[in-house]
Amino acid sequence: FNKYNCVEISKIVGVTLNQVYEVRKRYKLTDKQNPVFILNDLQEQILLSGKLGDGNFKKNGLKNYYYRENHAEDEKQYLEWKMNVFGKNIVAKRGLYKIKMSGYNQQQPYGFSTKTSPTFITYNNLSIPSTISKLDYRGLIMFMLDDGWFSNHSKAGNFCISGGNLTVEDLEDICSKFDEYGINNTHVIGIKRNDIYIPSKNNAKLYEMAISFIPKDTDIINKKFYKIMEQE
Repeated sequence: FNKYNCVEISKIVGVTLNQVYEVRKRYKLTDKQNPVFILNDLQEQILLSGKLGDGNFKKNGLKNYYYRENHAEDEKQYLEWKMNVFGKNIVAKRGLYKIKMSGYNQQQPYGFSTKTSPTFITYNNLSIPSTISKLDYRGLIMFMLDDGWFSNHSKAGNFCISGGNLTVEDLEDICSKFDEYGINNTHVIGIKRNDIYIPSKNNAKLYEMAISFIPKDTDIINKKFYKIMEQE
């Protein structure tokens, strides 16, 4: 119970979820079941950007959820930073953990999850358009860092963001959000696959926005902004 949530325990041990709940209740193995959290703005932006990018919500029990996110080893510091933003009261006791490598993994993946809480029901149930509408510049930057890459196809280079399963309308809404924060002429590209293209004239501003809330020496900053940092 110190390392795994109830759903994970039921799968590992090979018993039903209700049996796990019964053992937890019988031996009083938790201080408080399904605590309610009051999230700050940055914690909320991690959830919103994660819903669009590298995170997801998992149901645990009849109606409550927990949030989980994972990254490869070269983004481990970035993942750890997100986990620390939530803090020990919200993050599951297991903390940062290794994920079993599959044939597709070239690097060791790591993950973290929050405790189960009714707080996350609202975020799980948010529609994609509503999620996008709630993003501020920090959520946009984290979405770009999660699902984006720096392209060297031009001399200055520029950022692109994978469209994934988002619709063209969703991607256009994200472009409008970038425009709200002074990241101009961002647009949707592609025919069979749609991505977001951010012109190179925005590189410096994106970098300044990123290091305004993510530590400059974090691995993700060095990985995605290396060309801009060389010019400092």
